[in-house]
Amino acid sequence: MFNNDAEYARSRMVSSYMRGADQLYKIVDISSKDNKLDKAVILAIDHKRNQVQLSSKDLKFSIGKLGYVNDAISGVATYLSRLPLRRDYRQGLRAYQLVSYRSGGSGTIGETWLEQNAKSVYQCLENVFPSLPTVIELAEEYNGDIAFNKSFALSSKFRLLYRGFVVGELTKDDKFKLNHSFNFVEEEFVKEVGHDYLSR
Repeated sequence: MFNNDAEYARSRMVSSYMRGADQLYKIVDISSKDNKLDKAVILAIDHKRNQVQLSSKDLKFSIGKLGYVNDAISGVATYLSRLPLRRDYRQGLRAYQLVSYRSGGSGTIGETWLEQNAKSVYQCLENVFPSLPTVIELAEEYNGDIAFNKSFALSSKFRLLYRGFVVGELTKDDKFKLNHSFNFVEEEFVKEVGHDYLSR
């Protein structure tokens, strides 16, 4: 990806969050005596805020698809997306490249939020979410949105959220009825969640 050029990789990766085998790492520095990335020492901060040493083999250079993140601090789901135009391209994730969407509107992501939610963002990238039955149960006593999928979340008022928009609601038999103007979501819902949770 970087033609094994450690200095070039350093210019593109330092201060970015990069995906590892089991978590996100914030890259602090890259050093190599012979400027070879495959022999470089990559200093990083793990999700527990410990400094660790990595090699290029420990990182995945493709971040993958973003989506809903269950905020580790507030517990409220937010839909995370990259800004479409990035003039200052960097590898990995950086706060200023991201925007969040909630049912109440959109906003920018701060560095502190990304630092505190590194584990939650990694779970999003790996599609690790609570099951839909668990989310339905939690929604009865919880005052916030909870994601059960990269694309879908449930609000405390039992509304189905899709990428930050209300697109349907949960019926009394624990199935989702889509709003007429959002029927285009049905195919993705069935693919991600299944036929059993869709009300006809």
